[in-house]
Parts: sequence; C-alpha cells; structure tokens
Amino acid sequence: MLCEALGMVGSLEQREVIEEIYRRYEQILFRKAVILLRNERDAEDAVQDAFAWLIEHYDKVDIKSYPQIYALMSQVIEHKCIDKIRRKKHETDYIENTAKNNEFSVLDDLTDVEVQEFMNLLPDSIMYVVALKYAGNFSAREIAEYLGISERTVFNRIAKAKKMLKKYYDDDKND
Repeated sequence: MLCEALGMVGSLEQREVIEEIYRRYEQILFRKAVILLRNERDAEDAVQDAFAWLIEHYDKVDIKSYPQIYALMSQVIEHKCIDKIRRKKHETDYIENTAKNNEFSVLDDLTDVEVQEFMNLLPDSIMYVVALKYAGNFSAREIAEYLGISERTVFNRIAKAKKMLKKYYDDDKND
C-alpha cells in the first residue's frame, strides 16, 4: 500500500522524506494502533491509511520538522483508528441485525441427509465458515481469527451460503 501511495509522490526528495518518516515512526504508530484496535491487521491498515493521508497532504504539512511530524502522525493514527472502530461497529451492527432475520431457518425443513448434501455442495472456504458458525457456535470474530480472514469475509461467506441454500432449497422443492 505504501509503495502504491509513494507512486503519487511528486519528486524523489519528497519520496525520500516520506520513506524516512515511515522508517522512523511506523513501528511506534503501529503499536499505538494495535493498542487502540486490538487487532494487528486493522492496525496495519490504519498505519497505511495514515501514511497515505500524509502523502496526500504533503504540501500542507511542515514535513521537515520531525518532532512535530510525529505529533501530527500520532493524531492522524488516532483518528484513523477511531474511524475504523466506528465503521466496524456500524457494519457489525447492520450485519448482525440482518443475520438475525435471515438465519438458516430453511435447514429446519431439510433432513440430515439433505443438509449434508447441501454442505457437500459448498466450496470448502464457505463450508468451513458455515460449519464453525452453526455447528461450532463460533462468533464471526473467532472464525475470522481461526481461519486468518477478516470478519467481513466471514459475513460475506455466510451470505453466499444463504443464497446457495435458498437456491438449493428452491430447486429441491421444484423437483
């Protein structure tokens, strides 16, 4: 991400200054983001977003003053973390409310054999998420950590499984 963002920097001098700031403060900002977000992947994203912000606002910032740039970047990382927390809470609330209304209630109408047939039709990546969620009673966060994917991906895979289940159920009823 930083490499992509550095491509937007105008001159070689600006690029070198940004790289120096990154080398100097990236780890400190990352640790601060981990403390605030409690998640290393989100912290990495927040640090990258903060440096993208710095590149975007390069001309408006007194970039030569390193002590001041650290204070500024510290504030930027806090704001990026707060934005991530707000966005994640909003997404989680929306998805959980939607999920409560659209659970796999169709499974109640299927026999164990039909449920097993449906699970066998699912791609492994989706089947693992569904099995952990509904058979193992894992939360989306636990599944994400266990499989090394984002919570958003967990919710997307569950939604995809629901669509596939609806199609399977509708096809089965029509036969």
